[in-house]
Amino acid sequence: TVLLVAPGPLSPVQRAAAWHEGAVKCYPQGGPVSDGTIAPGEYGENFFDGATKLLVCVSCDRSPSRLLHGGIVSPWSGWVGFLMQASDVWNGSVNEVRVSYASGALQVMDGYGNVSEGTTTPDSALGGSSDVMNATTGTTGAARVYEFTIPLRSSDRYDSQLQSLGPVYFAL
Repeated sequence: TVLLVAPGPLSPVQRAAAWHEGAVKCYPQGGPVSDGTIAPGEYGENFFDGATKLLVCVSCDRSPSRLLHGGIVSPWSGWVGFLMQASDVWNGSVNEVRVSYASGALQVMDGYGNVSEGTTTPDSALGGSSDVMNATTGTTGAARVYEFTIPLRSSDRYDSQLQSLGPVYFAL
């Protein structure tokens, strides 16, 4: 499984800015509270990237759709993209969640992308569904906090359909 996270200026994310090497465990510890704040110990794994200044937090649950609960703390304004491998065998396709806070409102897009082509299209435009759940935002100091939940085993062909338990990799 591959997780990619990237900050963007004022337009949707196009490319990842840095890579995290090594396996990431998506601990099945239940669901964090999606309230726009991230409490110490709320997520099973936390990763900070010094280049992008993003803090990424993940946990999974044991539901049939194996929900991934994600939290991102970003010092950037504009879009933040969270990309995840869409199938157990890497074929270049990713499930992408884009979040942004603008004009006092949270904006969320569930997309299907091809990393090698550099394209992303909203799931709904392809006949899929928006499967981003419990999306919230808040602030901590000058940083913006985003929290959301996505299924790792989705019935939507334009989302992740990961049957294995990992390992999970991500990039920033």
